[in-house]
Amino acid sequence: MIRIVRVKGDSMSPDYRSGDYVIVLKPRLAALRIGHDIVFRDRSNGLLIKRVSAIHDDGIVVEGTNTLSAAGIHIGDVDRRSVIGRVIAHIKKPGQNDVRERA
Repeated sequence: MIRIVRVKGDSMSPDYRSGDYVIVLKPRLAALRIGHDIVFRDRSNGLLIKRVSAIHDDGIVVEGTNTLSAAGIHIGDVDRRSVIGRVIAHIKKPGQNDVRERA
């Protein structure tokens, strides 16, 4: 399933900025890799976008790219069932004129 999600906040800047859009694809969980950017549902914060820094049996460890981002240690392990999708494309907010595909 493909979804379009609007980025809110700058926890992943400079890669993604508030107002940008990302296109996410629901991955097979085995297909997630360290370095992938994912969108997931967090009970306290709603939808979040973070980078996968580790994967283990108990869940997925994530981090933001901005130094002011809530670190994965504050969020805790992400339950695999809460993953909405892996970022496959990035559409910058108007005025930035750039579309990037993610590997």
